[in-house]
Amino acid sequence: MKKINLRELYPDVYTTDFFVDVTEEVMETIRAAERAETAYERKMYRYKAQYSLD
Repeated sequence: MKKINLRELYPDVYTTDFFVDVTEEVMETIRAAERAETAYERKMYRYKAQYSLD
C-alpha cells in the first residue's frame, strides 16, 4: 500500500494535507495519468498547437 496526499491531486478541494492509503494499481494509474498529461502539454508547447474554443 502506498500513501498519497490528496491535497497534491486536488488542491482546490483539500486545503490541508489528507493522506490516503491506495493499492499499487491505483498509484500506477494515477502516475500514468500524470505522465500522459505532462506529455500532452509538452507536445502542445513543442508544436505550438493552439486550440480554439470556438
